Amino acid sequence: MEDNKQKALTLGNMEALSNVIATKEEVKKQIQDAGLSGTGAEFATDEEVLALFQEPAPESPTE
Repeated sequence: MEDNKQKALTLGNMEALSNVIATKEEVKKQIQDAGLSGTGAEFATDEEVLALFQEPAPESPTE
């Protein structure tokens, strides 16, 4: 049986992650430093980032 519980992040979790996740300004600086400013790099949306942590929906059987 599959566990359908959802989990939430606490402020403490987010603070711990801040040591390993770059801020938007840090990423912009890294892009500039790497000379990639004109390459059309875009930031992911909140939804795109959250999707990285979600399990894929089960495929429905085809008829």
